[in-house]
Amino acid sequence: MKKIVVFGGGTGLSTLLSGLKEYELDITAVVTIADNGGSTGKIRKYYDIPAPGDIRRCAIALSNDEQIKSLMNYRFDLNIQNHTIGNLILAALTDLNGNMSEAIKSYCKLLNVEKEIYPVSNESLVLSAQMEDNTIVHGETKITNSKKKIKKVFYEGNPQVYKKVISAINNADAVIFSSGSLYTSIIPNLIFHEIQSALENKNIKKIYVSNIVTQNGETNNYKLSDHINVINNHLKTSEIDIVFANNNYNINEIILAKYALENSEIVKIDIENIKTKIIADNYIYVDENDMLRHNVKKVSKQIVKYVNNNCY
Repeated sequence: MKKIVVFGGGTGLSTLLSGLKEYELDITAVVTIADNGGSTGKIRKYYDIPAPGDIRRCAIALSNDEQIKSLMNYRFDLNIQNHTIGNLILAALTDLNGNMSEAIKSYCKLLNVEKEIYPVSNESLVLSAQMEDNTIVHGETKITNSKKKIKKVFYEGNPQVYKKVISAINNADAVIFSSGSLYTSIIPNLIFHEIQSALENKNIKKIYVSNIVTQNGETNNYKLSDHINVINNHLKTSEIDIVFANNNYNINEIILAKYALENSEIVKIDIENIKTKIIADNYIYVDENDMLRHNVKKVSKQIVKYVNNNCY
């Protein structure tokens, strides 16, 4: 069974995991834990723990127990600050176990998850960013709301990576950087020197699933080459081997106008600026809210084909 490590956060990572879990793969999800918005942000502030929200999404995506999945996403219509049951349980388990990684083990047992989910660190991390004008912004939500171009992201102090993350990389056949927020979901996993060093192994295939649209506050006006360059710059001495990118630009004008109101647009493949191998295809489907989503069944099938055959 091929061993893969999937990096990311937010809905991008959990969505991809829901597709990959259908295949005979040894999957380890490595999740960024610096989110400080919404329910997660309130719980982090109160308990001083790593962000539970993206961990919850990943566990739910990898679970096959529909009733438990619904329970973990449930929010009471009461004055308890709009927390999901899953976030509250993860917070309680972290308090009981003393750290997030042990809490995740217990949480995954509840959801009957057979894959591994690791926080990138057991510490309660605060993501900071240096903007193009050299101002410093602290906190994920403030970074995306700053309306300034991001120069780099970093953590204050010297946080420690969760050691099992390194072991998982060392044993992996491939690593996947999932779609999602470039600077606040993907790169936060890559600014640990130990992770950068582990990824230097040339036998590990490095795969990137490109975003469908740009994200206001992070990747305004970015083409595919910009996304690739940012990741490669953080990989230091290694590079992405292959990118799965959407090439369907024939989108309903009403939907595109809706995204334009949020200063978002389709990520275009500027092949003239890219040296990395690209597998371009129509990876889009439109959900019930007229949002553009990845067809994860199609993406996952093509990723597995590449991982198993090591060619395309």
